[in-house]
Amino acid sequence: MHTVQAEEAWLQRSQAILQALEGQPRPEWLNGQTDQLDMKRQAQQILEASQAMRAKALSTGSAGGLQTPPSNKPLTLLFVSFSLGDTALIGIFEEAAGRDDVLLVFRGPKPGQKLPALMADLKRLLKGIDPLPNVVIDPTRFQRWSVTTVPDIVVEQDGKARLHVRGVSSLSWLDEQIKAGKQGDLGTMGDVAEIAEIDLLEEIKRRMAAIDWKQKQRQAIARFWEQQKFENLPTAQVDRDRTVDLTITAPRDLTA
Repeated sequence: MHTVQAEEAWLQRSQAILQALEGQPRPEWLNGQTDQLDMKRQAQQILEASQAMRAKALSTGSAGGLQTPPSNKPLTLLFVSFSLGDTALIGIFEEAAGRDDVLLVFRGPKPGQKLPALMADLKRLLKGIDPLPNVVIDPTRFQRWSVTTVPDIVVEQDGKARLHVRGVSSLSWLDEQIKAGKQGDLGTMGDVAEIAEIDLLEEIKRRMAAIDWKQKQRQAIARFWEQQKFENLPTAQVDRDRTVDLTITAPRDLTA
């Protein structure tokens, strides 16, 4: 899981989004809403998980390390899922080990699975593999290349798909096709499986759409007044009239 430039860019974009949220004012009625806090927490966990995998790769890599490929060089995105099975995934991890031009992409955790459990599953499958392959959790890439089944390979270069093939996970086979000059969409060349993991971005959208914001606003307003503390003033014993001078003096002339 050595650092690659594509992963760096995604992590930087994610970090920028999260940092932009910090310190930004929001309507008072949103304060205390567990739905939004939970969604932001999940996004933060995804970012931290990818950062943890990157740090692990840097700490376990060889002294020489794999160098980040130039941005104009092709990057092979191999989309995978736990639906492929442990044996197939271990084989993919072993073949991708030591290749800085290959990025293994997961979409997210399985339904109901917490990120620590996902990381534990990955650690179990990666045990004994040295050097570690590049692995990242990036649902945005699944959406960008319309990946709906696995395995799926996209050879990305200059922001475009140089080659796209489904149903194949063999990197040696892919290298032969590239060497032979194959390009474009090669279609489906083997068996494919459904993606076991959730699309975290779509899950957040679904949960946001299901929230009754009018009800949340009413509850927040009621909660606001319940939490207010008022000063109890003593009852006045004598009626008094007071005159307030609201005159304002301008220090200089006012012009339209």
